[in-house]
Amino acid sequence: MSGSLQFCCFGTVEVKTATIVIGSLYMLTGFLGIYNNFVPLAIGEPTPKSFTVVGLSIVSIMVGLLTFHSANSEKPRRLIPVLVFMTIQITLLLFFIFGFIMFQFIPDVALEKLKDHYQQDKEPTVGELRTSLLLMTLLFACLTALSLWFLKTIYTCFRFLKLLKKPEETEMSHVERMGEMRY
Repeated sequence: MSGSLQFCCFGTVEVKTATIVIGSLYMLTGFLGIYNNFVPLAIGEPTPKSFTVVGLSIVSIMVGLLTFHSANSEKPRRLIPVLVFMTIQITLLLFFIFGFIMFQFIPDVALEKLKDHYQQDKEPTVGELRTSLLLMTLLFACLTALSLWFLKTIYTCFRFLKLLKKPEETEMSHVERMGEMRY
C-alpha cells in the first residue's frame, strides 16, 4: 500500500518531493505578493487591498514553510493546518466561480457594482463584461483544479508519512495506544 502512496504525478515524482515543491511555490507566491504591495504600504498611500494582499501573503509564506518543514522532517501532523487552509482556499475559489457564473446571467447588477471602478467615458458593454467574466471563471476554474491537485498531493504525503511512522514514534502515540486498548 505504501508503494502507491510513495509516488504522484502519474508515478513520476515522489510524493515528499512534490510536497516540498508545493510548499516552495506557496512561499514564492507569498514573497511576490509582499514584493508587489510593499511600496504602497511603505511609501505611498496604503489601501485596504494592499493590507489584505500582504496579510494573505504572510499566511501563504507560513503555509509554505509548514509544508516544506513537514515533508522534510517527516512529521505528518504538521500538515493538518495546511490541509485545512487549502480546503478553505478551494471553497473560496468555488464561491468566486459561482459568483462569476451568476453575474453572467444578471450583467446589469455586475455593471452597477463596477460603476465606481471604471471611467465614465470607458463604460464596458454587456458583451465585454460577459467576456471578462467568462475569462475570470475559466481562470478560477484552472486555479481550483490546480489547488485540488495540490490538496490531493499533500494529503497523499500526509497518509504516506503516517504509514512511515510507527505508533510509538508519532507525536500523539499515547492517544493512539489508548484507542487500541480494550477494556
